[in-house]
Amino acid sequence: MQEGALHLFLGEFLWHIDLFTGQRMNFCIIHAGCNSHGKRYKILHLLRMQVPVYEVEGKAEFTAKMQDLMCAMDALILCRFSQVGKAVNVTNHVDWLNLITGWNMEIPEYMKVGERLFNLKRMYNCRLGASRKDDFLPYRFMTLKRTGEDLTNQLPPMGRLLSDYYTYRGWSEDGIPTSGKLEELGLDELESNNSN
Repeated sequence: MQEGALHLFLGEFLWHIDLFTGQRMNFCIIHAGCNSHGKRYKILHLLRMQVPVYEVEGKAEFTAKMQDLMCAMDALILCRFSQVGKAVNVTNHVDWLNLITGWNMEIPEYMKVGERLFNLKRMYNCRLGASRKDDFLPYRFMTLKRTGEDLTNQLPPMGRLLSDYYTYRGWSEDGIPTSGKLEELGLDELESNNSN
């Protein structure tokens, strides 16, 4: 029964999805189903961003920045538990990287590495046929009534959120990184390869 299934493109849910608008949007777009990139609200302090939970404005930028940060952290094999209690922040990540490598990387460059990685993963999925049609939540999350303490049935406007997100990312309305975005990230060779 497809309507009752709790799975996304390339994966299933590993834990309960909460009702945060950005959380839902992240799960729609994430490159490998519902994984730990979704635990963004636990480490909001890393980007020093204030994002009201049920607001639509700013969610596209917030979601993209957190996905980029998680990709950069994954590349460095940084444990997400180090973020608990605000013990570590992005400045620490960059400082450690510079100490180990002798580089002089700044935070914007570190975040650009994460952005490049996220777009690279998206292009891989696009090569497999992924597009806006795959950026969705399971039917149950968008239709079934939730009851209980601290639960709401407020559903985010996913169409608008996806459009805002694609615009912020520099992707087409179909959710595919544009030529300009790929060129900006030094991934322009993927565009010609993607058409094969």
